[in-house]
Amino acid sequence: MRTFLLNEINKYDSYGINLLSAILKKEGHESRVFLVPDLIENTTITLDWLKAFKPAFHVSDEDYVDYVLSFNPQVVGFSVVTTYWNRSSKLAQIFKRKNPEVITVAGGPHTTVSLQREMLEESGFDYIVKGDGEIALPKLVDALESKNYEPNIPGVYFLRDNEMRGTGMGELIELDSMPFQDKSDIFRDYPYMQRLYVVNSQRSCQFSCTYCGSPSYRDAYYEEDETIFRRRSVDNLIRELHEAKKMNPKMQSVGFFDDTFTSGKQWIRDFAREYKKYIDLPYFMCTNPCLLQNEELVQMLKESGLAFIEIGVQAIDEEFRIRKVKRPDSDKHIFKTAELLRKYDIYFQANHIFGLDQKDFYDRDFLNKTIEYYMKLKPNRTHCFELEFLPGCEETDKALNEDRISKEQYDKIHQGDSSASYNFGGSLDEIENVKNKNKVFTPYIVLLEMMPFLPYSLIQKALDSKLVFKLVRMIPHNYIILARLMNTIKDPRDIQATPHYRKYIDGALRVISIKKHLRMLRSGKTDSNDDHSGLPTSVLVESDSYS
Repeated sequence: MRTFLLNEINKYDSYGINLLSAILKKEGHESRVFLVPDLIENTTITLDWLKAFKPAFHVSDEDYVDYVLSFNPQVVGFSVVTTYWNRSSKLAQIFKRKNPEVITVAGGPHTTVSLQREMLEESGFDYIVKGDGEIALPKLVDALESKNYEPNIPGVYFLRDNEMRGTGMGELIELDSMPFQDKSDIFRDYPYMQRLYVVNSQRSCQFSCTYCGSPSYRDAYYEEDETIFRRRSVDNLIRELHEAKKMNPKMQSVGFFDDTFTSGKQWIRDFAREYKKYIDLPYFMCTNPCLLQNEELVQMLKESGLAFIEIGVQAIDEEFRIRKVKRPDSDKHIFKTAELLRKYDIYFQANHIFGLDQKDFYDRDFLNKTIEYYMKLKPNRTHCFELEFLPGCEETDKALNEDRISKEQYDKIHQGDSSASYNFGGSLDEIENVKNKNKVFTPYIVLLEMMPFLPYSLIQKALDSKLVFKLVRMIPHNYIILARLMNTIKDPRDIQATPHYRKYIDGALRVISIKKHLRMLRSGKTDSNDDHSGLPTSVLVESDSYS
């Protein structure tokens, strides 16, 4: 069957979608990956002034569905995080309205932790996959191809006779047995993405941070006596990167999007040695400070090509961070990691979540200490988020029990009824109790995000002077994304953000291409520049990773 895999353009690339495409092809199906080319309405960027460029950066959902349907798909699938549920549901309903014969499938983090009957009744989806999809989805496509519309596949759910049927979780695949990603479609449509090769070396996370969705995903497999946290061998990972480098001469850097890349000292030693030998390109990673305490490993990583690392702090109160948020990192861990990274000249970004600690809403002395904490830590960049309530997360349950959110709001979170932006806003703008608190921490986000450009003496003056602080309060904090873009000019080691510039150029060109295709289609002509040959009959639509 033809398989189209769709993802939002807000990401650099999508490891999961490209992997599923490769697996479906290996199983004998045709497959093609698409990115929804919308730089205005997605889950990452929410800047009002971008709407002025809507004609260049936007394709309506109705038009985009027409575009996809012009390739005659039989199955359309969506891998969905909570913030993308509403839009993916809308797209699924449009597909069903325009062509009822198209079969729609949803999977991903949101369906795994929030599966309920209403997701099939009201969303426009024919099937839902709960858990990992590398085995479940190809089996479902096989069943549909043989016209078995009531398959008994672990993790696959559907409605029949007004009853939801299905059991268990999607089977877990042996990571080293998987084919390597197929990024050919992404690279063809968005050439800038050839510069960065995004990959994962492991699944899930071993920690239980209260604001994160990984623990509930992991625990759902524990109930099935399965362990989802597992890792590829160094040899398997390096072979993928070596093959990708040979096939893609424009490849300039590598991104590892594991939550805790530096897990396992011997694995890291082996990786650093083999990566330097066979790949030798700058790369970035994410990890916990407690997993980066060994100077020998930091030196090896630097020598192998580590240019950028993202670490989580999230809350400055050590006791609160460890006991309440269940982060494993002490202040000692955090500051030692920062010291080692500075010693070996590795660019590092520290992440902080406002709204985790309730003092963020009323205690200005505490907020001043937050700024002072990061001035002492001296990251190259501090990236600030607002708390996002996710279904299945301990933080969401805690907020309900403490009357910080209502039962109605709690239910909406589990239903995916959220317009939250991943980078700006979190869930807090939608919570009435928080609106009334006026989010006094907003100017502190501005100060932290501007730290790469301002001397610490000026930041301290902003804290001490009512007049200067009043000026800071006038800056809309979501416009701080411009500071991130400028930072890639200031410091070329910020390789995680560098591709963003070309995203707008290639995105606009892609929109023009799609609109041209639709004009020719509606005038009865064909578009010779858009290849219809050898294309799949299923479509998968994915959104952001869930962390």
